[in-house]
Amino acid sequence: MDLDFLAHLPAQRDLLERVLARYAADERVLGLMLYGSLAQGEGDEFSDIDLNVVTDPPHHADLLAEAPVTAGSFGRLLYNFRGASDEPTQFYAYFDNHVKLDLDFILPGQLNVYIERRSHRVFKDVTGELGQAVEQSERLPERFVPDPADLAALDAMFWIRGTDAATKTARGELWRAHAVVEYLRKETLASLAACLDGLRPTGYRRIETRVSPEWLRGWEATVAQPTRESLLAALAALIDCYSRLRDALAEQIDTSFDLTSEDLLRRRLRDLGVPLALPA
Repeated sequence: MDLDFLAHLPAQRDLLERVLARYAADERVLGLMLYGSLAQGEGDEFSDIDLNVVTDPPHHADLLAEAPVTAGSFGRLLYNFRGASDEPTQFYAYFDNHVKLDLDFILPGQLNVYIERRSHRVFKDVTGELGQAVEQSERLPERFVPDPADLAALDAMFWIRGTDAATKTARGELWRAHAVVEYLRKETLASLAACLDGLRPTGYRRIETRVSPEWLRGWEATVAQPTRESLLAALAALIDCYSRLRDALAEQIDTSFDLTSEDLLRRRLRDLGVPLALPA
């Protein structure tokens, strides 16, 4: 298999070569697709190996159960673990060359992840499913445009969870409130910033260089310490940043939001101690 595109990353290349050889020879494996920074040509010495493993349904559970032993044949394995309940098909392994291997064991028909342009490399495709997904991705518009319905759901989530963070702060559950603020920054600010530049949201991944600096303006103020004063100030900054990004995106794609409900929640947040300026 041609891995010349990883010639500058020998640790990743050598490990991936062993992984591909092992699973390509396994008849229970129907497909292998590399994704992430290595596939995009953006890899560096810190990059993980992200690999989709499409499995024959009757053997799916066995392949996943065998993953720790199989991984041990790729090199000196230091640690490994299965994904949590929200990612039960994931397997993670860390080797003594300091490369992390992320395997996602999926079934045919479950390739519902968005395949971005130039973000994938297929190494095995028995059913042709991966090839079809890649072909479909080539027909996607260059610029990602979010669905207004998805933005409306994001907006509702932001105000509900934002109010939740304020109530937890008022109750004195400071670490829980802190976790909500962190969650909202990633799920809303990072998503909107990517959409404004026509990119599909990928959380914080390379966001410092992936999106325009103007969209990141003011984010530092949203980083809170676990104290009441800091959390309330961070929430206010979070709301300011969110509103600025959301309104810019609404204008860009010609959509609108429920400002009546937002006004009611802003007043509630103000009552809970968040230093917000109320509309006239």
